[in-house]
Amino acid sequence: MPKERKERGDLECLSRIKQLPMHDLPLNRLRELGRDNPREPAVRPYRYRMAIDNLQQRYVQGLLGNQQNATARFEEADRFKLILAKSFLHRSDINLGALVSKLDEWLPAPWTSKYLWGYEEPLSPRQSSLLECLFTVEVIRRYTCGDSQDTADGLASVGLFAQARYDLIVHGNSPPFKALEGIFYLAFPSYEASPVRNFMKLCIAFFNESMLIATDSQASAAVNHLQQQMSSGSEIKDLLDLVRKCHAPLFPRQPPSDPMKLTAMRKANYLEEAGMSIRPASNDTSVCSIHYREGRLEIPKLKINNQSEHLLMNLIQHELEHYPNDSFINDYLHFMDSLIDTEKDVDVLIHNNILDNYFTDSKGVATLLNKITSQAPLLPHTYYYNGISEAVNAYCSIPRHRWKATLRRDYCSSPWMIASTIAAIILLVLTLIQTVCSIISAIK
Repeated sequence: MPKERKERGDLECLSRIKQLPMHDLPLNRLRELGRDNPREPAVRPYRYRMAIDNLQQRYVQGLLGNQQNATARFEEADRFKLILAKSFLHRSDINLGALVSKLDEWLPAPWTSKYLWGYEEPLSPRQSSLLECLFTVEVIRRYTCGDSQDTADGLASVGLFAQARYDLIVHGNSPPFKALEGIFYLAFPSYEASPVRNFMKLCIAFFNESMLIATDSQASAAVNHLQQQMSSGSEIKDLLDLVRKCHAPLFPRQPPSDPMKLTAMRKANYLEEAGMSIRPASNDTSVCSIHYREGRLEIPKLKINNQSEHLLMNLIQHELEHYPNDSFINDYLHFMDSLIDTEKDVDVLIHNNILDNYFTDSKGVATLLNKITSQAPLLPHTYYYNGISEAVNAYCSIPRHRWKATLRRDYCSSPWMIASTIAAIILLVLTLIQTVCSIISAIK
């Protein structure tokens, strides 16, 4: 009986959302959508959690600024969410009864109980969570499959997609992926069988601008690898987890010789001077798939822009909570930070076509990585790149590699330099021959 009462209330809520006018939806109309239920705590999904640990707390406070600005931003976002939820219900013509019957399976209780709800007369937790899911699915649908009908309300012109993308990759802010995928396929069943436009690929396309992926080939490799993970039983928790899995290495962790010893990588400028060849990896590999072959360090191309700090901070927090023993994003950032200390190291990576910097100057990139990794722990026994660090440092410790690098840099760096070097050697040989001949003549 309680379940039937819940489903009846959810159906009434969805029906009222569907009947609202598309224009001028003030916040106080939200009070009409749900019933007060004193037995259920008021919650606020799709919100910044105010304190998970010190790392997230400091970062969240920096994002929100003062409370007045944060409240105004939340209220405006809530208005947009209601408009988009209604738009989704109209465009999809979804079966509301089938949708409500799936809520207990798609929306587990832990997700709906983490957040604070801000309305004076809030919706029930199930209804507010459902509203968040409808909004999220509609934003992704509009961005990837939208048409002229989706531009009538003008939401795209106010930066809707960029803001939603920014908010949805906050750790704990996204609804469960299972719920989003289920709602989408219930509304658009033809997409489920499509190899090109299934919901997972639409989500990847939506977040592409925020990812570290720098090339289309890397994006294709990420999709293929993610599909392999899914076929082997891996589960996507939420949208941030989806973004994380897109950056997963394509090779197993290389075990270090000493599991309790952490080997730090030399800086990029030092490696180049020591004879190490730093080159971009092939384009069909993931960002975190770093390889080392004798004298050659291959690093996939990396994109840094003004969204990277926000993404990386939340990915690290997500890993610390859900994947403490498989934190390859955290390990990757520590590896890159070990390569980069100053702007000279950044310039080496840019010159070698490894880093695409859309952020600031080279010093800004170095500061960004140093800042992020200084707040994230690194465990030696799970460090993904310990074996690579050991091999690279061992190569650089051999003097002849540095001598060869110095010879190439100082005497063979250009055709003119090579020609000058050859001419100098020929002149030296001729001078030596002349000297020997003079000595022989003098002896005779």
